[in-house]
Amino acid sequence: MLKGPEQEKAVTTTIKKRVAPSKSNQEKAVTTTIKKKVVPNKPNQEKAATTTVKKRVVPCKSNKVINKTLLDFLGKYETKREHERVTLVPDPDDKGKWLAYHPNNPAVKFSPTGYYAYTTKLDETNPEHPEGKKIVAWPISGHNDTFHIGLSSFSEKLAYAGEVLFSRKKPGNLVHFDSASGTYNPKEQHKEQAGFPVEKYRKPDFPF
Repeated sequence: MLKGPEQEKAVTTTIKKRVAPSKSNQEKAVTTTIKKKVVPNKPNQEKAATTTVKKRVVPCKSNKVINKTLLDFLGKYETKREHERVTLVPDPDDKGKWLAYHPNNPAVKFSPTGYYAYTTKLDETNPEHPEGKKIVAWPISGHNDTFHIGLSSFSEKLAYAGEVLFSRKKPGNLVHFDSASGTYNPKEQHKEQAGFPVEKYRKPDFPF
């Protein structure tokens, strides 16, 4: 047991260890926490907003006046081809391949082959994101067989339109797509609005 001055020294040491916290460290920690909460990263927020605006769809418009006369004249032809109309979707089980199905029987899907005319419909509820839009198509026998105005159900505006080729040797494989639509005349710089991989785009090499 310690006595006298030695006992007092030991008690003093114990008290110093218990009641003398590092105030400077506490203040530094509080300051750091406040800075992380209060100072947002504004440049990143502004960049994200700009990217969203850039994705806004620029619609291509029909050069035909949609009226009763046009509907009466072309409506019967569109009705005759109604059974050919299909919806194109990416194959969820095979990346790079596409499937087609008839609107009245979506459960039965098949791999398309050959040339199709296609129209990519606008999503009026969410016009800022062109990806994943509904692509409607029907098979064609030549460049003069597209009839995009009927294929689109006589829509005045679309996200994109043209022709698309699927491999005959490897059904479902997308060979290329283009912007060959004399009715809607979509611009090449908006090709991402078609809904197909942009690297598969090919500029039309024929008059339309």
